[in-house]
Amino acid sequence: MMSKSRMKYVFNIPTVVPTGRVLVHNLTRHSASTLPGTNDFRAWFDILRDDYVICACGWAAHIGTHYCEAVREEETNRRQDTPEVRGVLEGLGSRLVLGYTPSSA
Repeated sequence: MMSKSRMKYVFNIPTVVPTGRVLVHNLTRHSASTLPGTNDFRAWFDILRDDYVICACGWAAHIGTHYCEAVREEETNRRQDTPEVRGVLEGLGSRLVLGYTPSSA
């Protein structure tokens, strides 16, 4: 039997993070003021996992450290390294992406 997910989606920019959890968001392009649910941008509380990396995008800066999903090289290749994907990844910074090196276009 599979265990229940510990993930809990948020629908506003949180002001606090529950004890034992971290704030995480997906890799959809966003700004410092983007609300979760806007243009596929999602955020949630979860326990810290290996596939989350510290993010310095400026979103929810008042929280302090928050995380984003790590993109693995094979996922970038599967998406065929489109200009949209490159823009998101380069905006986050290649240091946040496991195995990703921005291509020169």
